[in-house]
Amino acid sequence: MRIYYLGSTVFVPQHIADLRKRSLFVKPAAEKREAYIFQMLNELVSNKHGLTFISSAHGKERGYQPLRNYRKKNINYLYLGYYGSGLLRHLTSYFLSFFRLFALIKSNDIVITYNFPPIYAIPLLILKKLRSYSLIIEYEDFFNADDKRSYIFGPFERMGMHRADAFVASSIGMESTIKSKNLCSPIVVNSGYPSSRGRDFEDENNGLPPHKLFYSGSLDKERGIENLVRTFKSNNSRDYSLTITGVGPLEQFVESEIKH
Repeated sequence: MRIYYLGSTVFVPQHIADLRKRSLFVKPAAEKREAYIFQMLNELVSNKHGLTFISSAHGKERGYQPLRNYRKKNINYLYLGYYGSGLLRHLTSYFLSFFRLFALIKSNDIVITYNFPPIYAIPLLILKKLRSYSLIIEYEDFFNADDKRSYIFGPFERMGMHRADAFVASSIGMESTIKSKNLCSPIVVNSGYPSSRGRDFEDENNGLPPHKLFYSGSLDKERGIENLVRTFKSNNSRDYSLTITGVGPLEQFVESEIKH
């Protein structure tokens, strides 16, 4: 039995240096989340089982980017390659992911994914019908309905909720969403950000109100942060507080809205 953790970032410093020619797209929140969960898995996994981290790790660099493999003791790091740019890059990375996962995953293995993107969802759902492996999906968030990518990712997110054997949920709200689709599979709630600095929207005179809202994730437009903050402020209710943690391009926007 081997354990696989499937993500989309590069969080090992020396690997980032080796892969710098890819000019990697960086999602700081996802990188921190994947690094944190991977560290937890590494502490739990015994040497006889071994742990493999697989990452799509897309970059801006055009041309051929080969598969890169690193090994350290019982840990294996596998960064999928791709060719070209734009649509061709995505198609080749999907192709390589499909055949690599089919070659690696065997019956009795455990596969954990960060969310359930199509690049992993397609081969994993097919493998579910062919091999008896355990699928655990770590759901941090779903694509905002205003994001066009939700039309592509949304169906796979919903299929994952029906097909997974267990889940890691980023919040109690996420846990409730999963339970509405799957009442049988166990769910563990883990926020994944042990050292995050929170931004609080609260009543400074009376302290935190009785109802607390919490957002943890990327601070970018696609996640609907601007709508969340503006809607919360316009509501002007003393019964709720909003705490936001994460990093991203809209950090200054969030800080500015708190001050005003």
